[in-house]
Amino acid sequence: MTENNVFEEELENEGVDNPGQPLLAILLTVIAVLFSASVGGMLIYWWSGWKGFNPELAMKGLTEISGVDDRFNIRVIAGMNQLFTFLFPALIVAILVARHHWKSFLGLANIPSLKVLSWGIAFILVAYPLAQFVYWINMLIPLPGWMMEMEDSANRAIQFILLTNDPLELLQNIVLIGVLPALGEELLFRGIIQQQLTKLMKNPVMGIWVSALIFSTIHMQFQGFLPRVLLGGILGYLFYWSRSLWVPIVAHFVNNVFQVILQFFFKEEFSNMQAGEEEGIFQTPDLSVFIWVFISIFLLILIGSRLSAFRDAGSAPKNQGSINT
Repeated sequence: MTENNVFEEELENEGVDNPGQPLLAILLTVIAVLFSASVGGMLIYWWSGWKGFNPELAMKGLTEISGVDDRFNIRVIAGMNQLFTFLFPALIVAILVARHHWKSFLGLANIPSLKVLSWGIAFILVAYPLAQFVYWINMLIPLPGWMMEMEDSANRAIQFILLTNDPLELLQNIVLIGVLPALGEELLFRGIIQQQLTKLMKNPVMGIWVSALIFSTIHMQFQGFLPRVLLGGILGYLFYWSRSLWVPIVAHFVNNVFQVILQFFFKEEFSNMQAGEEEGIFQTPDLSVFIWVFISIFLLILIGSRLSAFRDAGSAPKNQGSINT
């Protein structure tokens, strides 16, 4: 009997299927995020003082010729934010709630086949034209000044981190933008929030899209709000269909690293694109764009139907993410 099956049998014997427990898990998650993020903030403050580094001043003075040390310090701070805001709280809640079954609770105990992983990667990659079109729509929505200031600050930091010629810095970016978000954000948003919302609302579609909205909102980057909701929905469906959190983790990693590598090798093109965005240069999509969007949607439906067949075939365990009391 596998760990997942043992977990399910214990849950059934203990009668844990009541609406109060998803609420408890969500409440514990909120508390864990607030506590862990506060601890992370204190550690960042201590570390910045120890290094003699002022993040606010550094962010205001970021340029492409800023020192390697500044970029490294900002990466460390961003990495600590990822760990203490997403990864650690998710693990804390899973261990408190499910104890030694924490991997099953999060959806990590079921290891997907290479075929399922490949379909998952294809699913997120073919969504790129649709995501770009949704981004164009998002950019047409007027935003208040404070949102634009936050967006500009975040974009400057991201571009500053990414625009490098050093392979070692590329590796650091892969860890910071690929590995940490793929693990931490999937553990928190799909492994806990999506599962508990699905149980609470008794509707997997609602669980997927409400968690995707939360996922996008918490990033506080509103010019990319709609495409990030789409990304959250795609990752949510990958988890729902595969019943394994490893599928959205790998897909999330590939999606982020794909963009990091593109920017590493095509810096000039991305710099020009960024300059066009800052000047508000957005052309109305022509017919070719709509054709690509149509192809993207068609492939999403096609690959999605293939992935959903894995769930229908019962290729993975059920009842992950329930509370073990």
